[in-house]
Amino acid sequence: MFVAPKEHVLLHWDFAQGESWIVAYLADEPHMKHSLHNGDMHKDTAAHAIYKVPLEEVTDTMRYMGKQGNHAFTYRMGFKRGAELVNEKSVNPPYVTVTLAEMKTIRTDWLDYYAAIPAWWRSIEDKLGVDRTLITPYGRRRVFFEAWGQELFKQATAHLPQSTLADHANGKLHPKIRVPGGFREIYRQFVVEKAVVKIVNHAHDSCIVECHETCVDDVLD
Repeated sequence: MFVAPKEHVLLHWDFAQGESWIVAYLADEPHMKHSLHNGDMHKDTAAHAIYKVPLEEVTDTMRYMGKQGNHAFTYRMGFKRGAELVNEKSVNPPYVTVTLAEMKTIRTDWLDYYAAIPAWWRSIEDKLGVDRTLITPYGRRRVFFEAWGQELFKQATAHLPQSTLADHANGKLHPKIRVPGGFREIYRQFVVEKAVVKIVNHAHDSCIVECHETCVDDVLD
């Protein structure tokens, strides 16, 4: 979709496991926090939650299943839909398939290991039960009008980290901390003040910019 002009290059950034960081702190989940600060969350999930093996014995396939579990179950996905998604992707490497029984066990073990997540889910339901309103750490307020039930709970659970990450990436100022950052700062510093990049694309938590090849090191730093 995008091609850099002669003597220019495209640079791309995105946040590393941005939603997982937000979930870990909203839920106050100790295992997630430890993995994000000290290791590889997907590998840790495979070792400690799913396969119960030492970290050094985790294979690429095991890590892949840890990653799938983290992406699916954080937002309340059931084991049947989880198995469908894994099997739909099995035509591509690492060619993993899973039975319903296996995925049911994986989900149960995942929830046992990340035990603070179900408590976080319940807190969301409690807030919805008051006035169907959730307020994110950045002060974004949303009222949910869907019928009461699991689909509403899934939407609300996903909304909190996804909305928070988008606001953070855009450079919204936190009402208490008020530290400037995000793509608003990329625009201010590198487009307006230094005029060394052109923003080509910006989506959710990622950004692509175009700059002259002589400026790459400075821009990356």
